[in-house]
Amino acid sequence: MKHERNKLFPGKVRLVDLCNARYITRKPIYDFLIENADNISGNVLDFGCGSMEYKKILRNVNKYSGLDIEGADKNGFFAQDVIYYDGVHIPFENGVFDAVISIEVFEHVELLDDVLLELNRVMKQGKKLFFTVPMFFPGHLEPYDYRRFTKYGIKKKLELAGFAIEKIEGSTTFRNTLRRMKILESEKRGGHKWLLKIRYILSNVCFLHSNNVTEDEKAPIDWLVICRKDKEL
Repeated sequence: MKHERNKLFPGKVRLVDLCNARYITRKPIYDFLIENADNISGNVLDFGCGSMEYKKILRNVNKYSGLDIEGADKNGFFAQDVIYYDGVHIPFENGVFDAVISIEVFEHVELLDDVLLELNRVMKQGKKLFFTVPMFFPGHLEPYDYRRFTKYGIKKKLELAGFAIEKIEGSTTFRNTLRRMKILESEKRGGHKWLLKIRYILSNVCFLHSNNVTEDEKAPIDWLVICRKDKEL
């Protein structure tokens, strides 16, 4: 279960991967981090790190610090060297990080506005924050699942925290998102196991073929975001 939860999908596409319900969400995250790996370097903070599964694919890191909230690891899922914080105050000095990553975390942060200000504080001027957040994704890690995001909501929160967006894009087209939601609905209704597997394979193949198609991005599963520390607050 731990392996499946952390599974990323690099390299050659295999049938076993296309059968995986997580493929359409995890593959874009891997690609996003690999695409930006050269800029995720130096002293790096993994905010909401969990098991630190992304550490192994970031090759230019001099120091990697994983931070997560106290009491979150109820299933023995986290890495051994996680640094814990109280949900607001990040236990690092001002301006120490060259890059911050945060993957599918901000929806679980109760006091997000305060935490974004803290992330601004611990980053060096002009350095970048790389993160992903959901727009269309079922409730998870409940009850600690507080919000979903639009492009405009992300932009507003970042601006108020002293960040400027450099890039924001959807992880899926609207059609891919809709296919995924329909399959999840069938799964919740008790659809046949093998029929669901076939539908996942077909939807994942469609996702791969439409990955570079320019289409309306108003309803992706996730947003992939790059922003930089624009000003001290």
